[in-house]
Amino acid sequence: MRRIISFSSADSGSSTAVIRNVKVERLKSQAMAKAEQTKEDMMDAASKEAVSMLVDDCKQQIDDKADEVQEAAKERKEEEKEEEKEALPGTKDQ
Repeated sequence: MRRIISFSSADSGSSTAVIRNVKVERLKSQAMAKAEQTKEDMMDAASKEAVSMLVDDCKQQIDDKADEVQEAAKERKEEEKEEEKEALPGTKDQ
């Protein structure tokens, strides 16, 4: 009878250790899964931020180019007015 009891005690002790190890491994895997999800979330956020920055940069470049074109058109129009003013008095003098 003592042999059976001592065997049961040893067996239950090893079973407890196995259960404890399984719980520890489960916690480790859950932590790794959470870390992986956090990493993916951070990568998604970084990608969205990078795309947003590129879009903003492109918009700024387009706006700058449009401003340059408008300024050039304005200067050209002023030059044409100056040429017309210079041409008109010359025709009256002749």
